[in-house]
Amino acid sequence: MCATAELEELISDDDPKKTAVANYLLGYIYSCRENKGWNGPRARRHLLNNLNSELPHPYAYVLYADLEEDKNVAVNYLKNGLKRYPNDTCIYRSLLRFTTDKDGVVKAIHEEGFTDSTLLKDVLKYLIKSSQWGRIGQFISRIRSNEGILEHEDNYLNLLKAYSLMFCDVSDYVRAHDILKEVIEKDFDNDLSYSPYLGIIL
Repeated sequence: MCATAELEELISDDDPKKTAVANYLLGYIYSCRENKGWNGPRARRHLLNNLNSELPHPYAYVLYADLEEDKNVAVNYLKNGLKRYPNDTCIYRSLLRFTTDKDGVVKAIHEEGFTDSTLLKDVLKYLIKSSQWGRIGQFISRIRSNEGILEHEDNYLNLLKAYSLMFCDVSDYVRAHDILKEVIEKDFDNDLSYSPYLGIIL
């Protein structure tokens, strides 16, 4: 018997925990596009069953948001997910992706004090895209508070820091140029291409 068939049988189990887990796993399996048995509607149904159970899985909110065509509905479920799992960074990442109130989500992430690098890099992407250079410094500092940051990642953060000093409301070109010179010296493999040089020209 294949795994999905066994899980389908568990759905009718009297144990609500087993039923909730089975629905989540089936939703996960059917939502994987790499899976030959991908089935969006079926995945959505199983994920909804899990979310409406007494034991919703935190990642089920993320998977469901990806599948739900009405992103307002997706956002509502994600917000509900944060009520149950207020520290789940995956739910925050999904909410930042789909909500129209991205500034509100960024504010919440800041206030909660998250240091998860993946989440904070998503925040940086949004702030850069929306030209909110004056806000990125605090998130760069939080990323750096994590151990094990690679040298090329740290150099990239320095590049962003320099640009933020140039483009924020109160510019500091002297400090920015000093940082950019250090970035160029450390960019042995030219990973950052012309970005630091453009900063110096500006």
